[in-house]
Amino acid sequence: MEVVISKSKSILIGTIALCLACFFLGNIRLLAANVTLAWDPKTDSNLAGYKVYYGNASRSYSSTVNVGNTTTYTVSSLGPGTYYFAVTAYYTSGTETAFSNEASYAVSLPPASGSLAHSGNLIANSQNFASDHPVEHLWDGCTEGTPLCSSGNQVISFWVEFDLKQDYSLTSAKLFGDADGGWVSNSWQLQYKRNAGDAYTTAFSSASAFLNGWSTQPLSVTARYVRVEVFGGSATQARELEIYGSPAGGSQSPLPAPLNVTVK
Repeated sequence: MEVVISKSKSILIGTIALCLACFFLGNIRLLAANVTLAWDPKTDSNLAGYKVYYGNASRSYSSTVNVGNTTTYTVSSLGPGTYYFAVTAYYTSGTETAFSNEASYAVSLPPASGSLAHSGNLIANSQNFASDHPVEHLWDGCTEGTPLCSSGNQVISFWVEFDLKQDYSLTSAKLFGDADGGWVSNSWQLQYKRNAGDAYTTAFSSASAFLNGWSTQPLSVTARYVRVEVFGGSATQARELEIYGSPAGGSQSPLPAPLNVTVK
């Protein structure tokens, strides 16, 4: 069972395409992810159907679904976590094929606030966060000034970059700053662009963040990529980051490109 880039007619039984759907529209969201599997049909005359296996451990599947003689199946309402999928074919004789190649997907749902700043959209960061003040604390919903809630390190600044998967009409950005102790947030800035190869444009800079509360900045830009940088003194810390907007033109986010594997 191996992942292949191109199809080989001599060994190909089916191709599984894995897609993830986690939909939102404004502040109305479905707090669940749907994963759709699709595969090429087998042509054996005694084919009875297919089974989909999935779970949170590689090659150790906790759930099995007999999907019958169909070549697509959607696993619904998956919560956050990494899921592994495989498909088998079974016959009228009662025999069953070995597992297909394994497909996996890490489901990261947006925070309850509806903010676009979350792990599912994060594509890069400054890699200078302390282990007990990780970047993920910027969208964990906690605004206390403790290591369990805040992000940062003994650095002069940190930054995060997001890919929103399509153009968004951005309306506001909010940073919950920190003014306690030696780890503080003095100011912050937000930059944006529509295409990966474009240079970033600055929406605002030097916005005050030296407070134990929200620094809210209005936006009226269209962007797919967003970069936020927070500046402190000898050490920088912030508690939460939120970015808001709606898909440009009112459309929903498109599905990511399918992940293809083969069943042998």
